[in-house]
Amino acid sequence: MKFTRQSLYQLHCQNGLIHDQNGNPFDALRYSQFKYGLGDAAETYAQEMADFLGFTHSYWFEENIVGITSSAFKAVPTASDSIATTLLGFLEQKNAEKQQNCSIRKFKIHRSRLFEADYGNLSHVERQKLMQQTDLEIENPNFWANRKIIVVDDIWITGSHENRIRQLFASTKVSEILFIYVAEVQGIISPTIEHALNHAWVKNLERLKPFFENPNCQLNARICKFLLSYANLSELKLFFEQLHFLQLEKICEAIKGDGYDQMPVYDANFQVLLKALQEQKVLV
Repeated sequence: MKFTRQSLYQLHCQNGLIHDQNGNPFDALRYSQFKYGLGDAAETYAQEMADFLGFTHSYWFEENIVGITSSAFKAVPTASDSIATTLLGFLEQKNAEKQQNCSIRKFKIHRSRLFEADYGNLSHVERQKLMQQTDLEIENPNFWANRKIIVVDDIWITGSHENRIRQLFASTKVSEILFIYVAEVQGIISPTIEHALNHAWVKNLERLKPFFENPNCQLNARICKFLLSYANLSELKLFFEQLHFLQLEKICEAIKGDGYDQMPVYDANFQVLLKALQEQKVLV
């Protein structure tokens, strides 16, 4: 089985600032918006990936079937799943234009266990330990025997998640896997750079509010954990009061789907959500 890794942006630190492979400042604000479900940002990255793959891996789409997936999740998709979904559409369009008969099939890597920790704040050793405790599963793995698969993810820092995916596919007969990232960190940079990039734009609830007003924003796991981890419960209460009943219900269902409602560390915030939801029900 062959593994390849590619990324749109290779990041390095220069004078305390993050630059890409061309020496340009990395757009951390757009990246943060993407991580919090803004579809416009995800679409931009998906288009860049489609163009990149069309240039470097066009021969892949001469196959009958190619798989595409994203980083593993349980019930609520990760931000990278938004890129994978949009990328699928772009690649299908390119195939139609070239009159290629390749069928690109999106599938899910299921993650059965989630953790309280913010992955973006963990060290290299902590990430490795966490990923080794993570149970992953692919539906019908035999279907992908002798086929190529694209795995879409947001950022490569320590490689812990990629290594876990490699272990997962090692027991299959997949012929080749391409890991494609928005960004890849190079050189000696603390893994916690991920936390800084994630929150370059979304630093507080006020920054998050417009996302719920944008129809092109998709609720994802990061939003759920941000709300469950928010320290100021008074501000959180006011924030929930400004949301529509259906939005609160959707957030609640997502949190329950991933099992965060059963984690004691999130209980106080979850109770604020439940109370806001109950008050909204009275008004509906």
